Amino acid sequence: MFCPLCSSTMVPSIMKPLWMECNHCSYRKFTPETLTLDAILMNRHNTHKKEFSREILENLLVLQNRVNQLLKKVGISLVNVSSGWRPPSLNSAVVGAAKKSNHMIGKAVDIIDTSKQGLAKAILEDLSKPSIELLTKFDLSMESPKSTNKLIGQWVHLQSVLPKSGNRVFIP
Repeated sequence: MFCPLCSSTMVPSIMKPLWMECNHCSYRKFTPETLTLDAILMNRHNTHKKEFSREILENLLVLQNRVNQLLKKVGISLVNVSSGWRPPSLNSAVVGAAKKSNHMIGKAVDIIDTSKQGLAKAILEDLSKPSIELLTKFDLSMESPKSTNKLIGQWVHLQSVLPKSGNRVFIP
């Protein structure tokens, strides 16, 4: 998102979670969202305070902004978080969780398309080139639905960091 006044890149506001701000001219814009910070945090910032940091919060705000832009682009308006920020102490207890999960650093979220609009299908369109370009446009990577679920559209893992393979759609 670019500032309408000076054309600089706008960033998520740390002080006002539903706002984007321009670091150059201080312009602010309210941005209602589909994916909320509260939903990604799952109240774990309160229950695991010692494991939560400003860096994790900043990572979550970037992730939230990118995912909301993607959801808006594909026309998805209603989602639920099945797994958001996971403190390391909780991650170690999750069956099948990666030991170095991006959930622990605020760079991954698993979401359920509650609007039944086929989120994975809407993003991937059968892994066509435009779909990969859509993930690239919002600087996101997505775990292949073959890994997350047998039925496309039920839940999707998105992350704001490329996997080691460098592929936007990846199998862990």
